[in-house]
Order: sequence, then C-alpha cells, then structure tokens
Amino acid sequence: MSSGALAVGALEKVFKMLRYGHHEAIVVTVDEAGRPHAAAMGVRAQGRGIAIFPYVNTRTYRNIVRGSPVSIAFTQDSTVFCRVVVEPQRLRFREGRIKGVYVLDDSVDLYVEAVPETLSKHGTRALVLLKVLDVYEGCGSLVTFSRANAMVVESLVYLTKLRALAGGSLSGDRSEVGRWLEALRYSLSVVKKLGSEEL
Repeated sequence: MSSGALAVGALEKVFKMLRYGHHEAIVVTVDEAGRPHAAAMGVRAQGRGIAIFPYVNTRTYRNIVRGSPVSIAFTQDSTVFCRVVVEPQRLRFREGRIKGVYVLDDSVDLYVEAVPETLSKHGTRALVLLKVLDVYEGCGSLVTFSRANAMVVESLVYLTKLRALAGGSLSGDRSEVGRWLEALRYSLSVVKKLGSEEL
C-alpha cells in the first residue's frame, strides 16, 4: 500500500494531530529475529511524512538501519508511556495491517504504519523521515487532558535523558543534568499533587 492509497483524509488527520510541532509517541520497530521493540520518542510532521529522532546507539536506530518497518502509536494515556519506558517486558504487540509491521496492543488513539525513507545522523541522534503507508484508529485512550497526565510524560522524557547519559549514549554538556533533575522533581511533584493513584 502506498501513501497514495491512503483513505481520503487519513494523512491529513495525522498532520492535524501533529500541528503543534514536536509530539511524544511510541515507535515500534522489529529486530533481526522478528521481535518487536517499542520506544517512546518525539515525532513531528515533516513535508508529507513523519520525522522521528532516535538516539543512534539504540535498538530502534539499529532496527531502522537494517530496514525495519515502523509503527507509531499515538496516545494521551501516560500509563502507556510508563509501561514502554519502565516496564517494557509487560508490553503486548500484535501484527499491523502491513506485512512485517507490529503495533503496540494498548490504549492507542491512532496508529501509523510507515517505512524509513531517509536517515541522517546528527550527533547522538538520528533524523529518520518516514513514508506513511497506513493510518487507522486504535481502541482509544479514553483520557482527556490533565496536567498530571502530561507531567508523567514530561518526567519520562527527563528520565530517558538521564538513563541515556548514565549509559554513555548521550554526550555533550553535563551541566544540563541539574536542570533535568529539577524538571524531573517538579514534574513528579505536580503528578503527586494533581494525579490519581493510577498515575
């Protein structure tokens, strides 16, 4: 299926969802043994495709370099992001609509199935431009916007940066660590103040 065969308005729906610039999503790739791997990362609309930004020393990047197709799961449910980052062994996957693609089987609002079109390295990150092949709705997250929910995702961004720094995959200015820790502390304080027990 090519992007020309997408249902009328499907690609436009994705671009409308991504109209505020950088968004958080869950990217699923497949390793050489056919096992799916999920990673939370930033995405944005770029031209007629979607750009993702994996670290260059990650499984996601290695899978893409070897030709893995990609699925993107968009959700507003921060607990899905938590499972991806903190408890990846609990994730469930299922086959996507396109052969060889796996999708996250969870509270997902919208799925995108794609293939890498261009790949370039920029320091510790890569820019991967994806050609969208299919777009369809998931079961839905049934979550409305809440500051606590948003702050869970924000805290996971900083946790991921700190893990990358500790693991040696993030180089550069270590003076940012103090700012990241403070942002992480603030985000968690908002979650504790405004969030439910589930968060």
